[in-house]
Amino acid sequence: MKKLAFILIFVLAAFSSSYAQKGKVTAAMNYLTNQEIEKAWEAIQVAEKNEKTVGYAKTYFVKGKILQVIAESKDEKIKKLVEDPLPKAYAAYKKAIATDEKHKINKSVEIQLPLLNNDFIRSEEHTSELQS
Repeated sequence: MKKLAFILIFVLAAFSSSYAQKGKVTAAMNYLTNQEIEKAWEAIQVAEKNEKTVGYAKTYFVKGKILQVIAESKDEKIKKLVEDPLPKAYAAYKKAIATDEKHKINKSVEIQLPLLNNDFIRSEEHTSELQS
């Protein structure tokens, strides 16, 4: 009976640890939704480095969305969080697709890619305006 209780506790601890790390990805998305970009960036960086969420496609999808928002921001403090966020957002979306074995996130990424393309175009227009 003690062995069964020990095994049950061990399984629950392992499950809660995994869920807690996926919770970081959810927290990052919630921060993003609430326009708390700095907190979102911090949370996704923690999730990205954790062994439980490093292969989780949603980690990279959320990272890409955060990077896009950073690139679109007018706030210089936010813009300074990441250098060259648009190429990094593209890489994050590609990694989301690559790690999505069940193809659950692909449609969400396909929706974001045209928006990312628009951000690249606006970025190039802004750069050419500055050079003129």
